[in-house]
Amino acid sequence: MKNKIIFIAIISLIIIEIISFINVENSHNKEVSNYLSEKTSILRAEQKTIQTAYISIVNTYFNQIITQPHVMELYSRAINADSIQRNEIRDSLYYLLLPTYKLLKLNKINQFTFIMPNNEVFLRFNQREKYGDDLSKVRYSIKMANRTMQKHIGFEQGEYSNGFRNVFPIYYNNRHIGLVEINFSFVTRQLFKQSGNVYGLMINKSTLDYKLSESKKNNYEPSFISNRYVHEKAFLHFNNDTSNIFKRIDKEIKPKVAEKLASKKDFTIYHQIDKIGYLISFISIQNIKGNKAAYIIAYQKDKKIIEKYHPQRISKHIKNFIIFFILVFIIMIIILKIIKISDGYREILDANSDIIFMIDINGNILFINKQVELLQGYKDKDLIGKKFYEIILESESSKYYSKFKNATIKKGEFTIFEANLIHKDGHHISVEVSRKTIKYNNETVCIGSIKDITQRKITEQEIIENEEKQKNILNAFEDQIYLSTPDLKISYANSAFQKKIGNKPNGKLCYKVMHNLDKQCSWCMYDKLKVNQMVDYEVERNNKTLLISNLLLKDGQKLTVIKDITNIKKAEKALKDSEKRLKKNNLTKDKFFSIIAHDLKSPFNSMLGFSQMLNNDFEKYEIDKQRKFINIIHTGIQNTYKLLENLLIWSQTQRGTIIYKPKELNLFLISNEVIELLNQLAVNKSIKIINQIRESVNVFADEDMLSTIIRNLLSNAIKFTPIGGVIIITEHNKLIANNQEVVEITVEDNGVGISPEIKSKLFNIGESTTTKGTENETGTGLGLIICKEFIEKHKGDFRIESVVGQGSKFIFTLPTQE
Repeated sequence: MKNKIIFIAIISLIIIEIISFINVENSHNKEVSNYLSEKTSILRAEQKTIQTAYISIVNTYFNQIITQPHVMELYSRAINADSIQRNEIRDSLYYLLLPTYKLLKLNKINQFTFIMPNNEVFLRFNQREKYGDDLSKVRYSIKMANRTMQKHIGFEQGEYSNGFRNVFPIYYNNRHIGLVEINFSFVTRQLFKQSGNVYGLMINKSTLDYKLSESKKNNYEPSFISNRYVHEKAFLHFNNDTSNIFKRIDKEIKPKVAEKLASKKDFTIYHQIDKIGYLISFISIQNIKGNKAAYIIAYQKDKKIIEKYHPQRISKHIKNFIIFFILVFIIMIIILKIIKISDGYREILDANSDIIFMIDINGNILFINKQVELLQGYKDKDLIGKKFYEIILESESSKYYSKFKNATIKKGEFTIFEANLIHKDGHHISVEVSRKTIKYNNETVCIGSIKDITQRKITEQEIIENEEKQKNILNAFEDQIYLSTPDLKISYANSAFQKKIGNKPNGKLCYKVMHNLDKQCSWCMYDKLKVNQMVDYEVERNNKTLLISNLLLKDGQKLTVIKDITNIKKAEKALKDSEKRLKKNNLTKDKFFSIIAHDLKSPFNSMLGFSQMLNNDFEKYEIDKQRKFINIIHTGIQNTYKLLENLLIWSQTQRGTIIYKPKELNLFLISNEVIELLNQLAVNKSIKIINQIRESVNVFADEDMLSTIIRNLLSNAIKFTPIGGVIIITEHNKLIANNQEVVEITVEDNGVGISPEIKSKLFNIGESTTTKGTENETGTGLGLIICKEFIEKHKGDFRIESVVGQGSKFIFTLPTQE
């Protein structure tokens, strides 16, 4: 067995090491590939940046110098000129722009050409003596720029040289007069000198054949890298002391790059020569038609960056081998120890308090520990080879074995079930059987345990009985009671709850069952509950008040008791209303006593005094004095009468003895009658009462109450309006809620006004608001209270608007119909 394990360990180590070797190599190749891709991206970015910079320079010269009117005017004359005139224009144009050309040459831009609309060269600044040739045959950019009259920019092969063409159409007086071409080459000149690389330009030979004559082909040299490409001699990369090295590199990398060149994509390869590593990058160049026509080649020493990956790769191989060797060695040692330990497993299993067994797929017992003797009375050795189900209650053996064979063997799942074992002496024992299917020695077997659960079954039965008693107690309550789990699902509901909500609420969400809501109640207290701490809150639902009591139990469930306290709340409200009425009645009683004690007594004292003086000494007083005393007595009697009248009306309203008899009344007539009744009081103070109520306005009101309202408001206005004042009574129709039409009546004066402090107390029977008028007129404060109660009897609104020193408005509404 040990030899077999050692052999398996060696094979495992070999397999793991092969996998590790492949992974390390793949990782190494990926690192190198990423490094080369990065170099390619950097070189492509440099090429684009420099190309963009030169295009910007060319555009600047064209826009700021060449397109100037005096230049365009001079060149435009050449189109219709004869040969002599053209030569003169050519010379003038040359000397005019020669400084510009010199600036271009300083920036390594050598070609600057004017071209006629028919594609003939008018002036080459780099070859002044050469002109008149047609460029459309060899230059696509010239042909298309004259044809489309649009700017063309891009790489293009030429008869003499290759470079980036910048061809601009030019106009004078809205007429196309030809082209200006400014070209630059960027391979081995200024563009890449700062990087320290060696550069070359490799051009697709097929794009040159149709442009070049045999004599011009001498400007190119075949490429060692590919038979399909040539190098421009002016930009040849191996024209120095190290030319032999670069020629060797070109020849040796030829097979490496053949496939990549065919793809016409940018790439970088690594090549080692004379133990020196080189990075050779190929940046593809598109011609002005959009076809791949050339490659910029960059040669750079690697600076041993790639070489460093090789020792890292070897180091990883060695490290992985050591790690895996140690790991396999440790696992092998552990397995050997497990084998050694397994020899003593019997002793450990025999010490277990449960029966431990192993059976084969046919139900034969392969192993069973000694605990079976304590539980069933059988010797373990007597059961080896017997059927497992024979130790289970005989009447249930087939059922349990079928469950074991079908569920466990086929599905390979861990299963638990309860059964009854038969003790050797015949009595039954409640047990729990656990088992699972495994592979052991290449065979399917079932291992498991048998636990004595007799005591647990007794406890469970007791719990069930206790729960049943608790349910009976909870069902006896009239209140709704239920238990809910932390996820707010009902786990139990008493009879009252089921009767109210409906049967079978278990498993349903409490807020859905109780309140028909789609989410947790906003007033839910579950998160705030503490164990064994009762929390109560009230909820208004469906015109009922519910007292909900919550208690968090130790098992995490929430006990909720719902009590309908609607009647209790109504009783509480009735008690509070009764208390309010009693308080108001007491205030009424106090007001009566105040009036009797002060408001009635004071005028009588005054009248008794003056009447006694007249009675005792009538003859002593002159006629004017007698009249004055009699007038004082008369005024006191009038005021006392008004007081008694208001007191009588108010007491009737408090006792509810005034009968409300509304009918359709003419508001103008009623107000006129009251004004005539009070006119003398107004005349005495030189106050003018103006009735602006329309004669056609009708209201639906009680006549006596309406007269009392207007009389009290006018009397109040006269009292607080100074001599010479004005009182105006007006009305207008308005709409209120439900489009109901009412008449709004306003009694307005320009009197002393009412302070906010007094205004807040006017309708409070318990507050003293009696104030003397502008001529010391007295009152009781009952007039406005009576007005408010009569207006409310008509379901109208009453409000006061007042500014101290400016006057007051008393505004009320009456209905226009029943």
